[in-house]
Formats: sequence, structure tokens, C-alpha cells
Amino acid sequence: MQKQISRLRITFSLLFPVAFLIGCVEPELVPKEQEVPDQVEYETNNKIALLIPASSEDPGIKQLANDLEKSTQLALTRNTASPIEVTTYDTLGTPEGAFQAANLAIGDGNRIILGPLFSESTQAIAPLANIRGVPVFSFSNDTRVAGGNIFVLGQSFENSANRMVQYIIDQGKVSGMIVSSNSRSEIRAKEALEEATLRTGFNIVETVTYELSQPGSLNAVEQIMLAVEVYSPEVIFLTGNTAGAVTLIAELLEERNLSEDILLVGIERWDIPEVALSVKGLQGAIFPIPDPNQSLIFSNRYQYEYDEIPHPLAGLPFDGIIAINQLMTENESGMVSRRAILNSGEFFGSTGPFKFTNKGTIERSLAVAEIENRRVIILDKAPRSLANPVVFPDN
Repeated sequence: MQKQISRLRITFSLLFPVAFLIGCVEPELVPKEQEVPDQVEYETNNKIALLIPASSEDPGIKQLANDLEKSTQLALTRNTASPIEVTTYDTLGTPEGAFQAANLAIGDGNRIILGPLFSESTQAIAPLANIRGVPVFSFSNDTRVAGGNIFVLGQSFENSANRMVQYIIDQGKVSGMIVSSNSRSEIRAKEALEEATLRTGFNIVETVTYELSQPGSLNAVEQIMLAVEVYSPEVIFLTGNTAGAVTLIAELLEERNLSEDILLVGIERWDIPEVALSVKGLQGAIFPIPDPNQSLIFSNRYQYEYDEIPHPLAGLPFDGIIAINQLMTENESGMVSRRAILNSGEFFGSTGPFKFTNKGTIERSLAVAEIENRRVIILDKAPRSLANPVVFPDN
């Protein structure tokens, strides 16, 4: 028994603290409907403010902010035809700091905002941006902050859920269950999966919600095995990432001899950090991933320029600059308006094609990956174009 407890503790230590979806961590948000100017004319239109937590007290966030700034400069030197001028403003990593930074940036004549990083910071600057008619390209992945002049660049749960649900339907699977912790980000992921499965007609036979802790994870496994016995699902969706309880639950399910016919499916990346690929219970599991080839091209560019590996989120401002540059180029006045963004077509960024939806969220081209023999295998390549995308609902 002691050996088993020790083994569980070791397995639980694999719950890696990887913050590659920073925008997921947010308080409860209540979107507000308000009138927003579509376009405001200014004497100069090429000034962009980069809002990042440059002096955050968290060393990891501070390093990420540094990577975001470097990525912005990389995009400016390699991908712009328009005379774009970018000025960096420090948000301090707080909503109050973000509001002050945005207010100062707009006062300085910046007509587009790139950032901030967090969803609560994005929400804090939204009223100001909407009143002043300033488009904001936030790095958050929380779709609830989108709308008006706020556009989110972060990879959304909705996008990932749509991709994975459609893929498993294409494989002929018709039923499954959702397993989610009670964390805010996983609740959002669960909601995205519920919407995707409801829209496509995929049958969810059971939903298990558990406390994000070791005892909670153990209880979740018992509930999963009971549901498997009763409902015989073909698929188990696990909403978390490797910083949560995914690795522990996967290991325990493997120890309980979960049928190999049942497919574990994620809607977040399960290949970060690389050691996660060695988790026995994740062998054969599938999850969405940006186009590896395009991601490698961006990473090589970044490493060549700065002699360091970029953070997984570093491509977001790179993509923002590409979109802004294309929009400026297409408009003779150089103006980037809300209407122009909503009516824009496809952009090609750090991980491949992406486009904005009519909600101000982003749709990205994603591949479907499998963990096989501790390696990532691409089962279904990321589309080279979003000309025939998964359809997002209007409401």
C-alpha cells in the first residue's frame, strides 16, 4: 500500500507548472454590450502600442513579456511593408496597470493596441478602447473578453474543441464523455466541448467534474471507470493540460486497464514539456497542435535573431503585426477599423493561417497529433487554408 501511495505521489509530480495558455486564468467575466465607434480618423495611423507586463513580479511572466517584445520586433523587421511604429508600455501585470498603460498609449497618439496578456487586463481596457475607437489585439485566449473593438489572438478553447470533435466524428465515433476539473480554465474548456458536441450531434453520455487535487483526481478515476462500465463511451475528453491532473488521471486509467478501444482526447497541448510524452497513460492519446512545420520556421527565425528558444506564446504579437500590416496595406488611408478587421480575410502567421470570426475571436489552422512511443505523430495535418473552415455559430 505504501508503495502504491509513493507511486501516486511520483505520478502527481508530473503535473508540470507550464503556463503556455496564460490567458486562461481569469476571474468571472460579464461581457457588457455597448455602442462602439467603428472608425475614428486621426492625423497619423501607424502608431501601435505594445502592452506587456514588463515589470511583473513573477519571473516567468516577466520573461514571457520579454519574448513578446522580441517577437514584435522580429515581425517588424521581416514582415511589414507599412511604416509601423511600435512603443512598449508596461502593464505591471495588473488590470489597473493595463488601464493606465492603455490610457497613456492612446494619449500618446497610438491608434492600435497590441496586448495586453491577461483576460482581466483586457477587460479593464475594453471600455476605454471602445469609447476611443481603438482596436485592441489581445494576447488572451478568453473569448468572453472579445467584442466591440476587442479582438483576441490567443488560441481559444472553442477553436480547439471544434477541431477535435469534428476529427473524431470523421473517424466514425459517435459517443463519449467529458472529464473536467473545477478550475476556471477547465470549466471554459468543458463549455466549449459541450457547445461543439451539441452542434455536431456527437453524443455525450456522461460528464465528470472533479476537484483539482490528488484526492479529487483519484475520485475522478473511479467515476470514469464506473461510467465506462455503464455507458461504454468511445471517447474520453480530458479538458486539462499537463500542468493540471491530466497526466495523473491518464496513468491511473492505464493502471486500471482502461480499454485500448477508448480514445483519450485533449483540447490543449499535451506535448509540453517534452517529458510529458513519456507518460505511459498518454500513449495513443490525441490533441490539437499548431502546424509543426510553420511553428519550426518561426522558432528558427526567432532563435537565429536572438539565440534563444521562444516561449510558446511568443508568436502572438508576431501574428498581430502581420494582421495589422496587411490591414494597413489594404486600406489606402492606412486605417485599421473594427469593420475592416471583421471583414478581413485570411492571414498567414507564425503557425499558419488564421482569421477573425464575427465575434472578434480567432480561428487558427490546427493539426491533430497523437502520442506514440513517446513521440508526437501528426494524424491529420493542419489545413493550409481556412477557405473551408469549421463553421462557427453567429450566436
